[in-house]
Amino acid sequence: MILPTGFILREAEDLAPRAIIRQLRRSPTPPSPGSDTHTDVSARGRIASQSSETSSSSAPKSPKILTNSATAWIEPQPFEVFRAVERKDLMFLMEIRDRGFPLLLRKTGDATPLLHAMRIGQSHRDVAIVLLGAFSRYINHLSDEDIVKPRTKMILKALRTNLKLAIDYGLAKSQSDLTASFLQTLVMSEGDKWVWAQVSTISHALNAGTAGQPVKAAESAVRRFATKELGKADLIAALED
Repeated sequence: MILPTGFILREAEDLAPRAIIRQLRRSPTPPSPGSDTHTDVSARGRIASQSSETSSSSAPKSPKILTNSATAWIEPQPFEVFRAVERKDLMFLMEIRDRGFPLLLRKTGDATPLLHAMRIGQSHRDVAIVLLGAFSRYINHLSDEDIVKPRTKMILKALRTNLKLAIDYGLAKSQSDLTASFLQTLVMSEGDKWVWAQVSTISHALNAGTAGQPVKAAESAVRRFATKELGKADLIAALED
C-alpha cells in the first residue's frame, strides 16, 4: 500500500490531537463546588490573588526572567524519547519535533526512535507514521538558505540514515507497507540536485528508444540510491507502484 507524503503529513498531524483527547479522558474530573466552606475558601483565594496581582503590578517587572521561564526547554535523554515511543506518547514526540527535532534522529546503540517503533510491531505503526511525518515536515520547511548550512546537512544525513535503516528493517521483517513513503521522504531529503541528475539520465534513455530501457534505468537508479537491501529486493509492490 502506498502512503503518499501528503497523507503521511495529514495522518501525523491528526494523530497528535487524538492522543491529547485520550489523555484528557484518562485524567480525573475536577470536583465540582459543593459546600459553603469550599465557596468561602475560593472567595478568600480570589481576594488574595487580586491583592497579589495589585502588589505585583506596582513592583518592577523583569521581562527577561518571564521570557526565560516561558520558553524553558530541558532536552530529554535518549531513554525518555524511546520510552515515549513505547508508551505511544505522541504529544511528547510532537513537542520534541517542534523544539528539538534532531533528538528524533539520534541513534542509541543499534536503534533510532523510528526503528524502535517498527521493532515493537504493528501496534506502534501510528508512532512510525508520526515520526515519518515529522521527517517530511522538517524537509518541507527548509529554505534554500537552510540547505547549505553545515548543521542542516548534518541533520539531513542523520535523517537519511534513519530512513535507510527503516527500509532495511522493513524488508527483512516483511513490513514493507511504509517502504514507498520512506523512499519518497528519502528522495525529498536529497533535494533537486539528485532528481535533476536522474531526469537527465532518463531523458537520454528515452531518446534511445526501447534500447535505452528507460523504465529499467529509472528503477535501477532509485534502488541504487535507496539502500543495498532495497537493491536486492525483487518483489515490493509499493516500490513498483
